Amino acid sequence: MRVFRQHFLLLSNLYQIPSGQDKVRRVIDKCMTCFRTRNRTINQMMGDLPRDRVVTTKPFEKTGLLFSGPVITKHNLNRSRVTLKSYIFALVQRLFIHLEIVLNLCTEAFTLCFRSLLPKTLQTHHCLE
Repeated sequence: MRVFRQHFLLLSNLYQIPSGQDKVRRVIDKCMTCFRTRNRTINQMMGDLPRDRVVTTKPFEKTGLLFSGPVITKHNLNRSRVTLKSYIFALVQRLFIHLEIVLNLCTEAFTLCFRSLLPKTLQTHHCLE
C-alpha cells in the first residue's frame, strides 16, 4: 500500500487525473516487479487439536503405556558372558517419556514397575495402551 500512495502523491502533484487512485492502483497491480516484491503474509492453517491436548490436566491424569522388548543387555561393556533379557516400560504423557527397565515379562513385574512410577495418591482417569 505504501508504494501505491507514493506513486499517487507524485502524480497528483503534477497532474489532476479523474479517479486517479483507481488507475494508479491498477497499473501497480499489473506491474510484475511490484507484484514479486510485494510482501504478503501467509497465514498457516493448522488443524484442530484434540480435546485432550488443549484442556489442562493434573500430571499423570491422562497417560499412555508402552511395554516392549526383549532387549538384550550386558553387565559389562567388555566381553561379558552374562546377558540379561530386559523389557522397556515407557510411561507417556503429553511432552515427556519416562523409561524403566523391567527384567521379567510377568504381570507382577509390570504392576510393580507401574506402581513405582505413579504417586500413591493419584488416580489416573485415562490410561491408553
